[in-house]
Amino acid sequence: MRQEHLLPFELHGANRTPSAVAASYMTSSDEAAMNHRDVPDKANKAAKAVLDAAFWVHTRTGPGLLERAYRLALVERLRKDGHDVRMEVMMDLSLDDVHVDNAFRVDLVVDGCVIVELKAVQEVLEVHLSQLSTYLRLGGIPVGLLINFNVPRLRKGIYRRVYTGAAGRP
Repeated sequence: MRQEHLLPFELHGANRTPSAVAASYMTSSDEAAMNHRDVPDKANKAAKAVLDAAFWVHTRTGPGLLERAYRLALVERLRKDGHDVRMEVMMDLSLDDVHVDNAFRVDLVVDGCVIVELKAVQEVLEVHLSQLSTYLRLGGIPVGLLINFNVPRLRKGIYRRVYTGAAGRP
């Protein structure tokens, strides 16, 4: 399994619009991590759309709401922009000869290729990032975003994971 991540991403320059911030995130100097050659273009575009929508929501709300409020606003924004968004998706777990239906739930799956885990917490813990990595690996989904909305500047609350291995394999 190969994973790459940025914790958290940093902006270069000031006074950027949410769309420009997301675009800079997707085209930063660390291009290998941002647009990994094994990540489908569809996944990179969907991830950028999620970031655009997240910045749009956070610019209008700021920190302090419950996770549910951010999730609903983000989903509506993404759907208005024409993306397929599934909420609270139950996923199965298959380990060799053991199969467990509905073993775990992810917050959002966008365009079938990006898992989005949302938080509204004081601090993102390593276990939150490990959880996202595990979801990607077990679900065989290439890109994951963890977005913590409970920060004054959203750029400090965005984490990206990339998984390029075979589905369901450690």
